[in-house]
Amino acid sequence: MSFVNPAQPPAAEASRPARRGIVGDGGNTIIEFAFLAPIFLGITLSILEFSGIMFVQTLLEGGAREASRYGLTGQQPDGISRDGMILQIVSENSFGIIDVDELAMETLVYDNFDDVGQPEPFTDENGNDAYDEGEPYTDVNGNGSWDDDMGAAGLGGPGDVVVYEMSYDWPIIIPLFRPFFGDYVTLRANIAVRNEPYE
Repeated sequence: MSFVNPAQPPAAEASRPARRGIVGDGGNTIIEFAFLAPIFLGITLSILEFSGIMFVQTLLEGGAREASRYGLTGQQPDGISRDGMILQIVSENSFGIIDVDELAMETLVYDNFDDVGQPEPFTDENGNDAYDEGEPYTDVNGNGSWDDDMGAAGLGGPGDVVVYEMSYDWPIIIPLFRPFFGDYVTLRANIAVRNEPYE
């Protein structure tokens, strides 16, 4: 003989609140996921985009370093110019990821490291600490005009200091970021070396 406690609900009814709680928790989880998923996705895409940019920046710097190591030797291979060889080295060291046809490269030649980035000497006749048209100056780079950087274009000769400046427009891959950063980000690499005393 069994006794039923009238104050205790039947087993089926007792389980209903628990089932409702499970369903309710599932709904909350879906809503929370809907709010958090775009944030998580945005963070993940940001990591991927900026990791790619940093990788290409590293490739550009490595390519500039290896190119300058070749340039300072003064070697002149048959069938290709020194400039062409330098660009080929950049391409090889970037595994072809950097399109050297789109790479902007400038090389400036100086007598000493102290001259790098310095203006051509001039006589400041009016004392305003700036060059004004007509003031006497020393045309260090020989281009017939005063320049705020005395470096001469080229790869220099034995013992010259050469600055390699490279810039490359890397496209923003994920369209989500283009309204904020534009279609491209400009990567730059600079390195200064002294040419070997080759003959």
